[in-house]
Amino acid sequence: MLNKKKSIKQRVATTFGYLILGTAIVGSISGSIYYVYKNSLNIEKTYWSPQKFLEAANKVKVSDKLQTSQSASDLYNSFISQKKLSDQKMENFVKAHPEFVSENISTKKLNELKKIAPKEFDVNAFLSQRFSKTSNYENVKFLDFKYTNLELGQNDNELLLSYEIYLNYEYASGNYESSKVRKTPQSRYFLKGEQVVKILSQNEKWMPNSEFDKNSDKISKQFADVLLKSVEYKKRTNKDNWFDTDEFRNEIFSIFSKSMEDYNAFPDIYPKDEFKVVPYIDKENPEPIVTWNPVKKLNILSINYRYINKTNENVKSEGRKKQFNILGI
Repeated sequence: MLNKKKSIKQRVATTFGYLILGTAIVGSISGSIYYVYKNSLNIEKTYWSPQKFLEAANKVKVSDKLQTSQSASDLYNSFISQKKLSDQKMENFVKAHPEFVSENISTKKLNELKKIAPKEFDVNAFLSQRFSKTSNYENVKFLDFKYTNLELGQNDNELLLSYEIYLNYEYASGNYESSKVRKTPQSRYFLKGEQVVKILSQNEKWMPNSEFDKNSDKISKQFADVLLKSVEYKKRTNKDNWFDTDEFRNEIFSIFSKSMEDYNAFPDIYPKDEFKVVPYIDKENPEPIVTWNPVKKLNILSINYRYINKTNENVKSEGRKKQFNILGI
């Protein structure tokens, strides 16, 4: 079974070489002239010794941190699901066209099937859209960099990226190696690397099964107790504006900020040992820091807040809003 899968991948890899060749040949006359002219130009290649290659390749570093709205497990699951989807499409295609992996298939038939075969999952393209690396003119021009795999790290907020680096023979030349050796571990112009990437979430940790979520009923009960003070407030003041008072808003915000601290709901990019939760009061935000909307039994409690650095108040987040649906009021 493994040999069969390997042969499928080899077939697919060969496929796109044929397709590209066919595309280059079939074109307009002017396009063909340009193609011939362009490829007739001699590109002066720079010689790279194996030592120079390794020195340059070792300087290429994948960033060890990634700020994103997704968790490490979300990114990994997305990677795996996309890969499985592509593999399933190829498996279904081979079942429908078993001759595609046959050694006895004619060249004509093979080319016909290659045109309709599904594309193999591009690991490098998928990961390149999400992760970054150091780059300079020399790296980009003379080195080929390719992400090869993504795995879960040892910690919940970590991922392990695998990559390979080769010499780019379009612009560089090196010591002679056969085409079978190039871009393989047997090559002297080959480097395999790994990087643990810490995922720094931009979002609060109140997703399902988080500590904040597990204590949501307790938090809502505390909010409800403050909301119900409107009855006592009316008796005391003969007014119906409890929800518009600073006393009400400050009590609600105090419960919210304490819960954020107690249940460590701070985003990774604003850790609680460095930042604090404060009311979002700004000329750009005309809303009160806390609003209560019981209309049509919506029972929505809205809280406007932001994060401010404990030692430098010029370092702060954008304004954010959290809404709670308070039941039983």
